Amino acid sequence: MKNIFNAVKNSISRRMGLIKGVFIFSVLLFVIHEVGRIAKDVSVSKISQGLSSQSSWQVLLMLLLGFAAVTPMLNYDFMVTKFLPDKYPVLYVLKTSWITNTFTNIGGFGGVLGASLRALFYNKKDSQKKIVGAIAKVALFLVSGLSLFCIISLMIVFSLKDRTVTHYLIWLFGGSLYFPFVLLLTRFNDKGILKGLTLANASRLITGSFFEWFGCVSFFIFIGTMLHASPQNFWSIIPLFVIASVIGEVSLVPGGLGSFDVFMIMELALVGVDKNIAVVWVLLYRLFYYIFPFALGVFFFIHDMGKRFNAYLQGLPKNILQRLAQFLLTGFLFFSGVLMLINSTTPNFAMTNKYFLDVYPYTFYFLNQLISIVMAFILIGVGIGTAARVKKAFSLTIIALTIAILNTLRWLVFYGEFSWKMFVFLALIMLVAWFSRGAYYRERMAPSWGAISWTLFTYLGTFIVYTVVGVLNQKMLHPHHKFIVPNALFFPSQKIWLMGFVGLILAALVLIGLLHYFFYTTNPHLNISVDSERVRRVIDEYGGNEISHLAYLFDKQMYCYEVDGKDQVIFLYKKLLTN
Repeated sequence: MKNIFNAVKNSISRRMGLIKGVFIFSVLLFVIHEVGRIAKDVSVSKISQGLSSQSSWQVLLMLLLGFAAVTPMLNYDFMVTKFLPDKYPVLYVLKTSWITNTFTNIGGFGGVLGASLRALFYNKKDSQKKIVGAIAKVALFLVSGLSLFCIISLMIVFSLKDRTVTHYLIWLFGGSLYFPFVLLLTRFNDKGILKGLTLANASRLITGSFFEWFGCVSFFIFIGTMLHASPQNFWSIIPLFVIASVIGEVSLVPGGLGSFDVFMIMELALVGVDKNIAVVWVLLYRLFYYIFPFALGVFFFIHDMGKRFNAYLQGLPKNILQRLAQFLLTGFLFFSGVLMLINSTTPNFAMTNKYFLDVYPYTFYFLNQLISIVMAFILIGVGIGTAARVKKAFSLTIIALTIAILNTLRWLVFYGEFSWKMFVFLALIMLVAWFSRGAYYRERMAPSWGAISWTLFTYLGTFIVYTVVGVLNQKMLHPHHKFIVPNALFFPSQKIWLMGFVGLILAALVLIGLLHYFFYTTNPHLNISVDSERVRRVIDEYGGNEISHLAYLFDKQMYCYEVDGKDQVIFLYKKLLTN
């Protein structure tokens, strides 16, 4: 008999993957069938209306609470590291824990994904055996909180004498058995993977799991209140949610996707919630508890994998991306500055030109013409420093962009044209600017014909055109004028033109100040005139060469390399304007 039992056991073990696959496939078929039934009773337009009816503050609140509901899961990874002999930085554990848990929420596959990710993140210092043991200890308690909620749900059902879930009580009874089973197993067994699992550690894991499921239940109920859903009894939502979660866990489908959703929509309808509202309810829960936290997890994961890939290639990918970000930022600064100048100096032309109107939304907005002109040249000025990759330009660029972005958002709100699309675009600009910070390495900007010519051409060209516009505009406004002025160069009043002219004067001062700031350096080793005595000492001690005598022409500067305050090498150089 024992041999038969072992043979059956081995046969089942060999085919366990196939059995799981058939089971999951069966569940999916059932879910698809039920989704089809539900789809016949709901209205797509009503669902769309329910999703779009949420105000901005409601969306923000759901986003914040959805992230807050995920945070108790971070406890699991802190416990994993607690069971490992080596310690990991808190920020590293927070980041990797967020990745692991949000990925597991979306595609758990019975805990396989979570275990694989944890093994990846904590394999730097510890052996595979220790990591597997630590993960196994924590894995035992992952659904202990759900088991506790099964017990709480049974109390609610029997106290309310709610018959809505009577035919699902088997799920609550079955789920409630897991908690005492794990508690007894860990208390009376201190061998193998359970070795070292103290009562304090078990209590912390149970508490963390309880608050994880408390966050899920609370957030789900909160969404219902935001939707003004009106079930016959809000307390009945807790048992329904817990039963749906148990079914989702048992189904082995990642995140209980489909099985949880179908059950909740069907049962919410039975307790008096409109099916359309029920669908919106479940969709919002999925979106703010699963999708958005997962998106942040994907970002962290890409960042972590990027760091590993960058280290493998000795920093080359990071340097390329930083250089690309710096190049894009430089182009955007010049692009924005020029567009703002065109809009401020020839407003009629700007507002009647189709091509200009197509690209102008991708820049900054200011209510005052004077400030707009000055800000345009500030952007061009910091753009020159950014193009030269001067360290001092980075902080000024961030300040200029911050002021411009905040003022643009204020402008958009003032005129009722605020859009999330524009907000995301401006946020991306700041992200590109911040990512480019490693590309700045020069202490100062060397004077070049290119930078000086570009600056003079832009400023003098703008000044001349604007002055001509002012003269023509004055004739146009004269009561007896016979001068024909193109509409593109027309200002509604000379006062507005004069304000812009003052802005150009201020812009000249700003440009001169910025360029001087970028050119100037306090390096004590630069701009040193040739000291014949120091040159002679170096030649006497180390010897000279065929051009050493050129130092005595005194038409160059010198740079001295010192060791312990003693000159070792002297470089002769002369500053020239570069191309």
